[in-house]
Amino acid sequence: MRLFLSLLAAVALVPAGGVVFSPARADTPQMYALVDGARAANGLPPLRRSVPLQAVAQAWAEQMAATQTLSHNPVYDRQIPAGWTSAGENVGYAGGDQQLHDALMASPGHRDNILGRYTDIGIGRAVDSRGLVWEAQEFGAYAVSPGALVQPPQPPAAPVPPVAEPDPPRLPAVGSALGSEQALHAGFQLVSPGGTMHLALQSDGNLVSYSGGRPVWDTGTWGEPVKADRLVLHASGQLMLYAGDRALWWSSTSGQGPSRLLVQDDGNVVLYRTSDGAVTWSARYGLARSVLGTDQKVA
Repeated sequence: MRLFLSLLAAVALVPAGGVVFSPARADTPQMYALVDGARAANGLPPLRRSVPLQAVAQAWAEQMAATQTLSHNPVYDRQIPAGWTSAGENVGYAGGDQQLHDALMASPGHRDNILGRYTDIGIGRAVDSRGLVWEAQEFGAYAVSPGALVQPPQPPAAPVPPVAEPDPPRLPAVGSALGSEQALHAGFQLVSPGGTMHLALQSDGNLVSYSGGRPVWDTGTWGEPVKADRLVLHASGQLMLYAGDRALWWSSTSGQGPSRLLVQDDGNVVLYRTSDGAVTWSARYGLARSVLGTDQKVA
């Protein structure tokens, strides 16, 4: 039996044919489960399933199947609810959900979306007359979910502590940089060469940068039930904050290769790719636009 498989690396056209949509197969529980499983296997939390994101994804999946044309939705970032800080889209078709998921995970750009630092996801699915499954996955990072399909129970409200102390904590300094496969442990900090910038992994589990004695950026991880114990710069180029085996925060720069994290006197913390010195992430600006795929956007 011939297997059909395509992801969007470039626009791919397939022979025209009739399209049959099956309402019973329009929902995508298997793909949601596969995405959740991939994230769990990498120590990442599941994504919230969003009604509005799924509506955008479903409409685009049906469009691709109807026209037999694989392409990105050129306006998905305007169709999904406003308020996102980063957004992404995966599209593809295959003989089934598992085959498509395996192909997405084998493609660095699509894998980065599935394992990305998003909060919400919506998946759309359409089946054509040949039985090919066309799917679109919409990703977004939101402070407040724009309409969740499944809302997990919320813990009791707790007093909100300040993001950081008004002055840099008096922690032992271990240099001004992290190299590939090096770690910054809780209770220590990096200090810029001129001493004006601090990056501290505090006892409350929050990673905070201070410039001129004032907090300017943090990971927002002070409220986690298990406190972060180390910041690791992996050889893949991914910067990750861990509590034991659980990832609490990451830079979404996996695949950039060996990198170096520098705490700079200009008030920024920057991740540089070792091979060419390119900036892949910074505390001030987030993901560098130059390393984003065509299916990722930042606000």
